[in-house]
Amino acid sequence: PSGGCVCYIRREDAVQELRSCPASSLSGIGRAAAAKLESINVHTCGDVQMMSPAELQSAFGPALGLQFASMARGEDPKETHFDVRRHLAGRPRTMQSDVNWGVRMSTRAEA
Repeated sequence: PSGGCVCYIRREDAVQELRSCPASSLSGIGRAAAAKLESINVHTCGDVQMMSPAELQSAFGPALGLQFASMARGEDPKETHFDVRRHLAGRPRTMQSDVNWGVRMSTRAEA
């Protein structure tokens, strides 16, 4: 909707692909965090990759510092859960789940 796109890269290529991306594009980096990154001369994800998680935790706190370190390396520590029963039991809640190019799946195995 905002003109962006979703790009999929292989896990082994993530560090290299992310290296030139602006650090401010990482999820969770707002104006204040972006200003703090600029003040310590960190501009790209490559710059973030060069910092240790401990340095980032010192600058941004334990949770956010670790999150930035992981995301700049293409790692996502959050687990993805798929509950077939809940999805099938209720009516879809979004337009995307109502309109998906005529493909209808009823089990995870079909995906």
